[in-house]
Amino acid sequence: MRRRARPRQLWNGAATAAILMLAMAHAARAESDLSPLVAALSETDRTVLDKALASGPTTLVTSVGSANHALWSAFAERGWMEMGALPPGGPVGQDMMMFSLTGEGRRMIPTVLPGKAPP
Repeated sequence: MRRRARPRQLWNGAATAAILMLAMAHAARAESDLSPLVAALSETDRTVLDKALASGPTTLVTSVGSANHALWSAFAERGWMEMGALPPGGPVGQDMMMFSLTGEGRRMIPTVLPGKAPP
């Protein structure tokens, strides 16, 4: 009688633990990279972001170079917001950008805002 070959184990406990540690380190680094940008927000900027997180689909508009633009661009790099230019000929100037929250952003952004508990 022939013995069945055992399937090879592709992942062991040590490899899984190493991957989880790398993911946690990446998340902590992402949060610390955002800390100065979050700290630069005015109270009004923070209120706008909190209201957007609490509402349904929302399009936010901000000036290029503002504290919001810097933070929201960093969120867009992480996939937490989508960034787009305003259509030409609109009621605002060319130095404006629009952003919208993604599902991932609705989950992750509260984790990097002080005093905001994740849902």
